[in-house]
Amino acid sequence: MASSYSRYSSDQQSESSIDDQQRVCRERAERDGFGILPEYEFSDEAVSGTKRKREGLGRLLTAAERGVFRVLYFHSLSRLARESVIGMPILKTLVYTYGVRIISVSEGVDSNMLGWETIATFICLHHEQFIRDLAANVFKGQEGTVLSNFSVGDYRFGYDSVPSPNGEMVGRGRNAKPRMVYRIQPEQADVVRDVFHWFTKKKENLAWIVGELNRRRVPKDHRASTPDWDRSCVIRMLRSEKYVGLWWWGRTKTNRDPTTGDKWQEPRSEEETAKWLRHFPDLRIIDDETFFEAQRILDENNERVKGHRDKKGRLNGSAKGARRGHLLSQLIKCLECDSKFQVGGAHGKYLFCPKARKGTCGCRTTLNRSRAERMILEEIGQRVLEDEAWSQAVVDATVAAWNDSRRTRPDETPGLRQQIQQIERKIAKLLDQLEEDDDPAPEIRVRLSQRRREKEMAERRLKEMESEPKPPAEPPTPECVRGALSKLAESLKGAPKLAREAIGELLNGAIVVREIKSTGQQRKVLQGTFSLPVSKAVKAIADWHREENADGSEPQVGEADETIVIDFREQTRTDEQGDMAWELYQQDEPHNEIARLVGVDKSQLTKILRQAAKRRGVELEDGRARRARLKHGYTRTLYEKLIELAMELWNQGLLIHQIAECLRVDSATATKSVKTWHDRNGVPMPDGRTRRSFVVGRSGNRLSENWLIDSEAG
Repeated sequence: MASSYSRYSSDQQSESSIDDQQRVCRERAERDGFGILPEYEFSDEAVSGTKRKREGLGRLLTAAERGVFRVLYFHSLSRLARESVIGMPILKTLVYTYGVRIISVSEGVDSNMLGWETIATFICLHHEQFIRDLAANVFKGQEGTVLSNFSVGDYRFGYDSVPSPNGEMVGRGRNAKPRMVYRIQPEQADVVRDVFHWFTKKKENLAWIVGELNRRRVPKDHRASTPDWDRSCVIRMLRSEKYVGLWWWGRTKTNRDPTTGDKWQEPRSEEETAKWLRHFPDLRIIDDETFFEAQRILDENNERVKGHRDKKGRLNGSAKGARRGHLLSQLIKCLECDSKFQVGGAHGKYLFCPKARKGTCGCRTTLNRSRAERMILEEIGQRVLEDEAWSQAVVDATVAAWNDSRRTRPDETPGLRQQIQQIERKIAKLLDQLEEDDDPAPEIRVRLSQRRREKEMAERRLKEMESEPKPPAEPPTPECVRGALSKLAESLKGAPKLAREAIGELLNGAIVVREIKSTGQQRKVLQGTFSLPVSKAVKAIADWHREENADGSEPQVGEADETIVIDFREQTRTDEQGDMAWELYQQDEPHNEIARLVGVDKSQLTKILRQAAKRRGVELEDGRARRARLKHGYTRTLYEKLIELAMELWNQGLLIHQIAECLRVDSATATKSVKTWHDRNGVPMPDGRTRRSFVVGRSGNRLSENWLIDSEAG
């Protein structure tokens, strides 16, 4: 099996450059009797050959280490690297460590030829010198353009460049291009004036200016790599002397580490750069007084934080790429802008969306860090320990993973040991031939070197196989799995480092938060959503389980995976009273008893119950209807007795005015009492005419005025 590697370094180069290089390598491989599959055509696009870290090159070296291919083609060794200290070590690693044959098509280099290293070294040195000559020529051309007061593309926000009005050209023939000169860009210049005015006259802080620029959607300059403004962009604008007509060039020099390709800037001396200083009074945007006032304010700001800066003047902080110490570092993600929340506020008590401060995200609510940590840990621990359906799904998945591992991961170690023994016998035979023959053929030594490399690779693979965790001999029992889950839950309550590791093992990605309007509250709160995949739990409790699928893809989220939603709102005393009152209310406890148990008066309880019902999205039951529904636990009111007595007289055939006279109430109260009973029982109340037509002997149906007293006494 053969492979190829291609690369081009400039964005201006066509992608067809990769296709042309791959085509040349395929044609040469076919002549040599090899084939190159598309998945083994590695490439890097728009990446300099002076860089050691490249995605395509990394995948190539990984595949070579695994022994996927045995022959590697380049169109030219310059595609591999432009530095000999990068190219030659890679070539030697490929040939002598991984046993790969190297062929450079255009330069005739073949690692199977004697002396190939010497030829490759000279070629790599030639490519290295080419890149140095190119850099020197580019700098020389730019210096000439600067000394002629033409544009070299170093203009800032507020300016652009246009062809020279004199029609001067650079280059010849079809490559000729017009010379460019600077000019003020009116719309951007107005923004620059606004920024200086906000900062010096209105005394606005940098955060406000950044937010205002982003809210206005002001585009950045032509060299910007990100669309959003930040503090550093505004500071560079306020510090730029170009806005007062002083155009410096070449103040820093770019250096590069030849072994890695990493670049850094070093300042040049003022004596060296003085010859490149240009004065353009016609390009002035800001007056001197405003500019110097901005410098004074910036200097005062720097003086205030001087104690928090390192020796190079940078603000102290964690090392680049270092993991923060708090529990939720890099875990909280904004749903609106997809940014990770950062630590802020006094003593780092809060988490916030960084783009909200820039004015590019509407999620302005901050998250109390300690509250969020506590609520997340409690929710995860509760699910792991108490959710029986999820725990059973983890048990089933663990057993299934054990069965799958036993079926799909056979023990390869016996075969590898046998292969190593066979190679050792072949090596012994080759050594015997070298000892017996006074003038052995060169092919024997080449064959011996190949066998030794095969043995080394087989031994390395055997070592990897022996170090890989293996599934237990017996299938995991439900008790063992649940015990492992309990230990995992205990880790959530342990030291911050253990809790952070446990959360990372259980969560499926980040905790996505969004702003919501809490029912009954004016302020918005953050709501977080995350999932606890079963596959993650199996991986966390079973070291031998491989989380990825056989094809290397991530496992799909299943129906048993637990999705958790948390409202990051601290429960108040009123919330606690409301929850308690609502629980008692659902248990059909009387109103008076609920007020006594909660510890509030009856009027306050009504308000608490209304808020509790509103948070749950339900309607609170009418008090009279509830009292009528309840059969115990409360004392009947006079109105309830009135309804019962009115219906008793109603059933005896009395008319409304007769019922009113007997009960010593007015007709309206009697009518309402009878109607309330009919409404509660869902029975329509007949009108007066209909009822009178069915009442017999109504003229002699008057009861004693003492009927009510007699009934009460009875």
